[in-house]
Amino acid sequence: MALGARLLLGLALLAALIGVLLQLYRLRKPRLWTPEELSVYNGTDEGLPILLGILGSVFDVTKGRSHYGPGGGYHHFSGSIFLTGTHHERLFLEILQVTG
Repeated sequence: MALGARLLLGLALLAALIGVLLQLYRLRKPRLWTPEELSVYNGTDEGLPILLGILGSVFDVTKGRSHYGPGGGYHHFSGSIFLTGTHHERLFLEILQVTG
């Protein structure tokens, strides 16, 4: 078999493997968090991501560490579940879609 044909076969197998892995990723069950479990991810441990729960979804806001980490203006929300329907919540959702 020519080198080009082997290369194409290898790329096709790699693409098929990636497709299978993506399907398996979509089939996994969502993680259910308790407030106690989520509270660990509040930014005080540099080795863990900063998580924020909003209306049943948990977002990784680690990229916004300066805002959500210790000393940040929104640190008191990190590692917690935010359930109220305030104007601030809509603002958080917009921010998280960009940074989370």
